[in-house]
Amino acid sequence: MRDYLTISSSSLSSFFKCSQMYKWQFIDERPADEAYLFTTFGSVLHKALELHFKYGMSLDEVASSWKALFIAFCTEAKGLNFPNAKELDDCLVKGLLQIGNVKKMKKRWENFRVVEIEKYCKIPFINRYLDNVFLSGRIDIILENDEIIICLDWKSSKSKEKDIDNNTQITFYSFFIKELYKYPLESIHGALAYPIDGDILFTQRTEEDFESLFKQINNMLERISKKDFAKEPKLNSRTGDCYFCQYKKTCAKNDHREL
Repeated sequence: MRDYLTISSSSLSSFFKCSQMYKWQFIDERPADEAYLFTTFGSVLHKALELHFKYGMSLDEVASSWKALFIAFCTEAKGLNFPNAKELDDCLVKGLLQIGNVKKMKKRWENFRVVEIEKYCKIPFINRYLDNVFLSGRIDIILENDEIIICLDWKSSKSKEKDIDNNTQITFYSFFIKELYKYPLESIHGALAYPIDGDILFTQRTEEDFESLFKQINNMLERISKKDFAKEPKLNSRTGDCYFCQYKKTCAKNDHREL
């Protein structure tokens, strides 16, 4: 176990979805039992867009390399059943569609400056429960003009965030922008970008949103300090709710209340 703790939007969500899953992944750093194709696809899309925006590959070059990149990620993903021919073809078609839509999406911010690509943020979080705690996250793209700054995150899924005004990831990112770039909060905009159809959803945050986030984080840290991982997974009584858990096999072999 490391002597520090980083809290991201995904780890915070994991904790309150199932604290035992969180413990296995983020405290014990236990390897996953299995991986899922949709997660691998998302990783490939992010890498492909990083190759374009950060390393200068054209979108046409990225598109021509998509199949090789996708197979490479599938090969390296531990616990992933390699996709069959239909799954591989579907992911190829979907990948090329999304890369093509990014060309159109870029026009929406042609009057903005690119500040950072794949910006990793890490800020100390002072609390009374644990030492060496940090808030962390990686922002896909940060854009600015003379009036506003935008933290944008790519989403590879079809389904869109229904309640973007309460999206925890955007709250994290907006806080990072405020602390690291010293922008006034009213000038900071969060965005979720969906290359599947070229749509971008925008939102903003308030100081009250940050306070609500910190309260949730402190609740989490208090439970971790007490080694309280026994309240979840309440969902285990309904098998379908755990369908995409990466520790299903481990969970089946262990009492989920173990500390």
